[in-house]
Amino acid sequence: MPGTAASGLRALVWKRTDFRESSRLVTILSEDLGKLTVLGKGAHRANSQCLGRIDFLNLIRVKISGANLPVIHRVELIHEHRRLREPARYLAASYLTELFDPAFPPGRIDRALFELLTGGLLLLERCPREVIPQILAGVELRFLRELGLQPPLLQCSRCGESLRDDALFPAHDHSGLLCRRHATAGSPPVPQEVLHWLDRLGQSRGRDWPSLPSAPPGVFELLGRWTAAAIERQPRLRRYALGAGLRD
Repeated sequence: MPGTAASGLRALVWKRTDFRESSRLVTILSEDLGKLTVLGKGAHRANSQCLGRIDFLNLIRVKISGANLPVIHRVELIHEHRRLREPARYLAASYLTELFDPAFPPGRIDRALFELLTGGLLLLERCPREVIPQILAGVELRFLRELGLQPPLLQCSRCGESLRDDALFPAHDHSGLLCRRHATAGSPPVPQEVLHWLDRLGQSRGRDWPSLPSAPPGVFELLGRWTAAAIERQPRLRRYALGAGLRD
């Protein structure tokens, strides 16, 4: 298949459905070809190489061939996210698939987003449960940056003036923040601590996100507005994923 490396595609198992009696249709999100649906012939059979390898969000290396409906010829399990089966982590991982799915329409390849997602899943698997929400915040902020949709954190999106004190107001179109001079009447302020925490998050490496101080109130609400604007809808699983991570 054109564009497929000789060693196979590195991919995440995105979705799978039964096909006829013994086979499965598997949607994968691949590093080199983006999102595509492939056929696992005989995937239900006891001797199938697909057994235990094409579970949700497994990281695999797969060799395929064909044009209209590529067929799996070989699949190797690179990593199985076992700890993501825990309810709180599973909800968080499921939310990330909901977030990233519209960023990969058919034919779109984005290796940076693919690496962000695979790295985020590893962090969700390994981090203490209580920091799951800030891992999600880190992925969301980096997601917005990779798409070119992250608003300036410490500057007015209208005039570029530095935002000081509590003169920080969400723009009505959720595209950024406004200084007091450009904000409309009644716009609520965003505390400085929220912006400085997000700025620190944005400058930190992913592996350092779990050790950051707890997010101040207002961080997840503001990120939620920007994220919903980026994907043009309110993510259904976001509040459940955040809530599961914050519960004892």
